[in-house]
Amino acid sequence: MWIRPEEVLVAHALWSTERANPYFILQSRKGHVGASGLASLIVGTLDSILEKAQSYRILHQTPRSEVYYAVALTDSKKDIQQHWEWIEQNLLQTLDNFDSEDDVTEFVKCKIESLRFTSEDPVAEDDDDDTKRFKSASHRFHKLFNMPKEEKLVNYYSCSFWKGRVPRQGWLYLSINHCCFYSFFLGKEAKLIIRWTDITKLEKSNTILGPEGIKVVTKEGKHYFSMFMRSDDTFRLMQQLANIAMKQLLSEEAFEQDHDLPSRVKKKTRKVSTLKRDLDARARSETYRIKFRLPALEKLDGDVECQLWTPYNKHFVWGMMFLSRNYICFGSRVPDLVYLIIPMRDVCVVEKCKNDLRTHDAILITTKRKENFLFAELQDRQFIIEKISEMLSKFMVNRYSMCKAILDSSRMRLITTNEPVAPEAEDGFKLQQALIRDFNQRSDSTMRNEHIKVEAWWRHFNDFGRGISSYRTADAYELILKGIPEALRGELWMVYSGALNEMQTHPGYYQELVKQSTGKMNLAVEEIERDLHRSLPEHKAFQSDEGIAALRRVLTAYAFRNPTIGYCQAMNIVTAVLLLYSNEEEAFWLLTAVCERLLPDYYNTKVVGALVDQGVFEDLVKQHIPNIAKKLESMGMINMVSLSWFLTIFLSVISFDAAVNILDCFFYDGAKMIFRIALNIMDVNQAQLAEMKDDGDGMEVLTKYLERIQNYDYLNEQQKHKKDVEPINIREFIRESYMKFGLISDMDINLKRLEHRLKVVQSLEEVTKKNVVRSIMDACLLTKDEINDLYEAFKEEYNTSFSWGKYQPQDPSEKYDPNKPYYQLFKIDFDQFTMLFNGTAPWGCGIETDQLVARVFKSLDVNQTGMINFKDLSQCIGIMYRGELTEKLKFFFGIHLIDLPPPSEPAMKRPSMSASSSFDDSEQKSLSPRVSISEGGADDENPPDSSLRQIAAILNREWNRPNILQRENSRADLKSLPKMNQARFIQMWKTLYNMFADHVNEQKLYHAVAVVGTLLLEIGEVGKKFYHPVNEKNPDKGKSVVAEPDEDPSPSEPVHETDETAAIPQTVSGPTQQAPESGMTFYEQNQPIEVPEEDAKPDGDLEQDKDQFQAQLQDQEQDQDQPQAQAQLQDQEPDQHQPQEQLQDQDLEQDQLQGQYLDLDQLQDQDQDQDFQIVDNYFTADSPEHKPQHMSSDSSWSVIDDDQESFPSRMAKPDELWSITFEQFVASFLTEPDIVEFFEKPGSLQERIKKFRNRRILSPGLSQDSD
Repeated sequence: MWIRPEEVLVAHALWSTERANPYFILQSRKGHVGASGLASLIVGTLDSILEKAQSYRILHQTPRSEVYYAVALTDSKKDIQQHWEWIEQNLLQTLDNFDSEDDVTEFVKCKIESLRFTSEDPVAEDDDDDTKRFKSASHRFHKLFNMPKEEKLVNYYSCSFWKGRVPRQGWLYLSINHCCFYSFFLGKEAKLIIRWTDITKLEKSNTILGPEGIKVVTKEGKHYFSMFMRSDDTFRLMQQLANIAMKQLLSEEAFEQDHDLPSRVKKKTRKVSTLKRDLDARARSETYRIKFRLPALEKLDGDVECQLWTPYNKHFVWGMMFLSRNYICFGSRVPDLVYLIIPMRDVCVVEKCKNDLRTHDAILITTKRKENFLFAELQDRQFIIEKISEMLSKFMVNRYSMCKAILDSSRMRLITTNEPVAPEAEDGFKLQQALIRDFNQRSDSTMRNEHIKVEAWWRHFNDFGRGISSYRTADAYELILKGIPEALRGELWMVYSGALNEMQTHPGYYQELVKQSTGKMNLAVEEIERDLHRSLPEHKAFQSDEGIAALRRVLTAYAFRNPTIGYCQAMNIVTAVLLLYSNEEEAFWLLTAVCERLLPDYYNTKVVGALVDQGVFEDLVKQHIPNIAKKLESMGMINMVSLSWFLTIFLSVISFDAAVNILDCFFYDGAKMIFRIALNIMDVNQAQLAEMKDDGDGMEVLTKYLERIQNYDYLNEQQKHKKDVEPINIREFIRESYMKFGLISDMDINLKRLEHRLKVVQSLEEVTKKNVVRSIMDACLLTKDEINDLYEAFKEEYNTSFSWGKYQPQDPSEKYDPNKPYYQLFKIDFDQFTMLFNGTAPWGCGIETDQLVARVFKSLDVNQTGMINFKDLSQCIGIMYRGELTEKLKFFFGIHLIDLPPPSEPAMKRPSMSASSSFDDSEQKSLSPRVSISEGGADDENPPDSSLRQIAAILNREWNRPNILQRENSRADLKSLPKMNQARFIQMWKTLYNMFADHVNEQKLYHAVAVVGTLLLEIGEVGKKFYHPVNEKNPDKGKSVVAEPDEDPSPSEPVHETDETAAIPQTVSGPTQQAPESGMTFYEQNQPIEVPEEDAKPDGDLEQDKDQFQAQLQDQEQDQDQPQAQAQLQDQEPDQHQPQEQLQDQDLEQDQLQGQYLDLDQLQDQDQDQDFQIVDNYFTADSPEHKPQHMSSDSSWSVIDDDQESFPSRMAKPDELWSITFEQFVASFLTEPDIVEFFEKPGSLQERIKKFRNRRILSPGLSQDSD
């Protein structure tokens, strides 16, 4: 690339001159291009470590000056040569016209500057070197590791990779999907590529003598990296990227970069990549949302330090103001001192305040409820006001659009039904109010306690405010520990959980969901119906129709809102409790907050979140209760109890009245409250748990203790003072939990979740792999190890397609249907199949590979959905590697009965066809190629889908392991495929020819192809005379329909009494060659036609084959009673007493009429022009080394010209009457041992898979030490 001209002090040190002229020098960096010699190796090593120089540059110098100026710098030899050519063509003649060398230099500088701005995007003057260096590093990353452009580099760091006890200094590249390391040391490079989805553990290791390190544990081993600088930043980024990869494995959603990053309040002091900024913004936004219980899509815009006036104690509190699109929040510097949330939807006025003795640079925010909030000590007050005003304007526009959409939706319903928009009560259902109002079971003493609680909360509202914008302090937490009164419980749950924000910003959303989901059935709805009457069955509210109906609507609506989760057991218990204290719509939004924000991934199909928190809880037990940690772990106690505790938030293990108090604290404090309660249960009972003998004793201890926890507000005096078992007051228990384990924060929980999510997701992936492998073991020829390796490659391509946004995930309700086998969990499209086939199949090479892949894919895609599953792939690969020879040939023959669109059509323009473009069919919904399968001539049009299904079903049936093991090599089996016409045969031979590229026995295989091709062409000609004889008096009379191989010939067809193959010459390639017995049933049933010894030629001579072929034709024509044809053949029969030259001329004429030979030179030309030509239905070759063995040395092979008069003038197109059967195809193949060996010994599948998975670290030219 052109650069701003910079003066170079030393021009020739560390650089080698490649080209020069009077004004410019082109140089290459030593150690970069063809590293040889110690000096070059040292330079290359230093440049790799220090990341200093690129490979090529162009310098400018005038003849009399010693000063050099660098004008171009790049890593690409092609780019530097283009720059050099431009200089020679456009500058040299102009520079010779200048009188002064100073003028030359000034002109060159100005010209180069103009080139920079015209050829590339100009770089701003104030840009530092970080941006330029990152672009260079990104280019180097893609080049070194052969990564596609979709793989984005996030950041890179200098570090050492420890291989054994020897460190390798190099660079660590962190991208969205990979962790890569590269080192170059004295001519030897080391590469390492680790997928984030393969990582099971990330750890930081601190040593006393050495620098801080990072340990990366994968399925295949451990890797250690050490660095002196920015180790914390590197580790956090690695954790974040690994966590994103784990979430992608669960959700199958692509990573989408935020291209519209909000401008931050604080100006950045250091420039980083946009992806790094995006990830940093995501991390800050996630912390922001968790801290203030905000919706999942809320993004933090910026934060600024300030003071908040607290009217309840008349003080200013230092803290941070956080700004986002929909909220203004404040958090005190002292944790949990005060929090404040102000929704933008409630803001009316933002104004400046005059400075006085107590307030400086203050602003006053007024809400619709006449609430005033004063913020002071804002460093850039004007900027903050403008920012809030901008967000308010955007919010008003969004709110107007939302209201207009709701109004348009109402009008649409009005137009559709011709009825007025019905009120809420007339929409088919009425929102159920809190069930506790209608089913109150409390005594008078209990109600008095409730009244006292309500009065305390009213006093709190007067001092601290009510609703979303209230001041949240320790006073509120004290009241929550005592228990929220039933009359206010639903309201406060909505406020503290943040569900109120989502409900107010989505008016009418729940009602619309209920309408859409009513009356619809799926797997989730069926599970909901089974569990409805198991939800708090002891409570009267859920013994009534009102409670059950409300519970059904809420659960069904959420299942339709979030199909990924749908419905999970334990959701019914939590929802039932929510319906007791809140109305139906509020219960829905509370359930949404629990499932999607407070307990993420808890209620999906694999309960990943609960399993992750099991590991977190186990770590916390080791940290806080080490005395019993080992014993609990050895007996599996933590895993046994924690799942039910966490999923139901203790509602299923503690009495209902007491568990509701835990739910109060949970909505205020979040998930950390669950861990505090669980740890306190273990801590109180650690003495008894230490003495347990087995897990049964431990469960008994914990169960008895949990039964004692009660809510004293609902007990009488007698129940409070039982002599046998004294109950435990839930208030005191919660307070004790807070006092012991109050230091556990949300940040600690999230960090531990990141660590354990890797382990849990990888263990679930391993279980899934075992299930998939087990489900196809009986339907595939591959071994278990081969299936495991193939699955790993399959899943990598499957995951990569999601991460790069190339493929949309399946419908979760269909994907996780338990009625479907495991191998249907994952499906791939044509592009993914192409990558896997080219990397693993033994036949994927040559220019015809794209056509071959398309045919295989179409044969697998029986239902024409454009997708295939892992079973389809494994069966296809299995038949190629471990199938019998006849099965492989049947596969190869069968897929070439499928016709693809011609290359001239748009669907086949590019070689790498995709399911969306190359398989486009306007008449069908399928994404696969349009194909046709027929049996005879080329006049067949595309048949209906039934034909494709028939051929695909034959192939799939043949690949099924039980059928292969039980099937006998019968003649009927060889006749199960239709006949192949000449056009398809030509395409099949092109594919076969290109499969031998770079093979060890390439020349032998080409020769074998020529022999077999010639034989098959002759067989087709013979078959044409049997099935399509030409009647001279009535030429059209002989063109009859070809009968199926399994059918009896029609009486009208002049067919020989024996099988059609009786006319095939048994000794075409010489009398000494014997066909193998396998697959040659029809040869065994038909005896060869004997040739008189006096007419026989020497062994291997071409004339002998033609005489035998001539004699057979004569016998056939005599049996068919065709005197004219017989007379013609007799005239052409060579006389044994004629001279040899005359015999050769007659033989040439016979070749013109009957014989066909394969043109290998024309096939070789396919590598250049891909044009397989047929001239008068003859294939010729002029290469002596490619002659078949049965051709004599005197035979002349040459390219046939259309203008030669010695050949009849016919159309250069495939013969429409020519055809061969699969039986004939197999028999001909078995005559050539080289081709048989090629198909029978395809190589090692596991080695191919290993090479395919490591393809990005293989680079020629340098010795490597790759992992």
